[in-house]
Amino acid sequence: MNSVGFTLHELACFLAVAELGSFQKAAAQLHRSHPSVFAAVASLERQLGLALLDRSGYRVTVSAAGQAFVGQARQLLDGARQLATQASQAAMGEEL
Repeated sequence: MNSVGFTLHELACFLAVAELGSFQKAAAQLHRSHPSVFAAVASLERQLGLALLDRSGYRVTVSAAGQAFVGQARQLLDGARQLATQASQAAMGEEL
């Protein structure tokens, strides 16, 4: 089985940039610095060997490869959030 090298943080940064069309707006939404969001997305792209974003224009847009990746990334992040919620509820003694 291949190990996953990217982080949920990198996925969240990519999705925020993809949805907002701006590293600056994504950074503000995530309460992170612009350089940290840029670095996270660059790291994700490097690990995947894909250019997920097109930075050639005034605004950042999602590349064709990025479009194919967005849905799966969103599902993975949603699943991770649900898992964290379940773990929190279990820690408080709630039934799952």
